[in-house]
Amino acid sequence: MHGGILHLMSNCCCLWIAGMLFERLIGWRWFAAIFFASALGGSLASVWINDVHTVGVGASGGIVGLFAAVIAGSIRFQSTPIASSLQVGAIQILVPSLLPFLSAAKEGQTIDYAGHFGGAMTGAALSLLLLALWPRECPTPRYDRIAIAFSAAFVIIAAGALWPITNARQSYLSDPMTNYFGGRYQQAATGFSLIASQDPRTAPYYRLWRFIAQTRGGDPNALADLRTAAGAIDQAAWPHPIYRLFLREVTPGELTAKAADSNQICESIFYIGEWYLLAGAKDEARSRFQAALVSCPKTFIEYDGAGGELAKLDAK
Repeated sequence: MHGGILHLMSNCCCLWIAGMLFERLIGWRWFAAIFFASALGGSLASVWINDVHTVGVGASGGIVGLFAAVIAGSIRFQSTPIASSLQVGAIQILVPSLLPFLSAAKEGQTIDYAGHFGGAMTGAALSLLLLALWPRECPTPRYDRIAIAFSAAFVIIAAGALWPITNARQSYLSDPMTNYFGGRYQQAATGFSLIASQDPRTAPYYRLWRFIAQTRGGDPNALADLRTAAGAIDQAAWPHPIYRLFLREVTPGELTAKAADSNQICESIFYIGEWYLLAGAKDEARSRFQAALVSCPKTFIEYDGAGGELAKLDAK
């Protein structure tokens, strides 16, 4: 993945420059192997050094690794004019990639220097290893079959990883909570309704979430659908009182008084927060969501809901 078309084009341009400098000297097999190994090394360094929530994109680790490999590989040609041209060409790309004050990123984005350093270290180490195994009489490095095998394995594993990634992405996009907090209220309401039809035990809660999503999305049928859902559950049992709150039949105080245990108290606190939020009372809603985070078990949908609503309120 890349951050945009310009990011992709700049990486392609740098890869072309690296190829002009280096591929003709070591051959395409080791050129590919160093690129893939540097990309892997850069990704590992990025995951290891950066914050756990940092998302890294692009092939910069592999490209920076190639330029580091160019400089290390120039040792073989130190007594020839080729060495200086290799070093100058590589330094023009490598130095800005490793020094923060010589490069810049778009607003809202940062440059993954950890990934750059990891790729550079990997590329330089592999290039030095090649030099040690590169007889003077050979025009290109030996063991090119190893390079081909590594590159093939890398490509096969990367291609195979697309299948679970695609499935995970589809599952993520179809998750109603993800759609709800992403502002896609119509899709969220449809998802909550589907889950409610599949699990009668949790259906009353997911129909409450459907109502909230419908209301946030401006669905004129929201209140009628909630009233229909309320008539389908035991009116003497929990969580029917929560339905009555949104139907304007009880007050928040009366709902709290009907909660019989700690779980029902936590749920009442959360849905009172949603009631206030739908009414536009954001400060009252925020205090209830904060209380729900403290009182609700982490396995409850209300716990995740409170955290998500607080995040959205803080973002605004």
